[in-house]
Amino acid sequence: MKEADEERIAARLAKLMAMICVRNTGIEDLHAGTVSYAQKLVTA
Repeated sequence: MKEADEERIAARLAKLMAMICVRNTGIEDLHAGTVSYAQKLVTA
């Protein structure tokens, strides 16, 4: 396998892993703006 292919695969894997790790967490809700101000204070 060429080095460019390995780098492309590694970059895609890193993006997918980040998406899976952040998905369905409080961070996702916070960025979406669906968390109330009181919840932000409790988790801060």
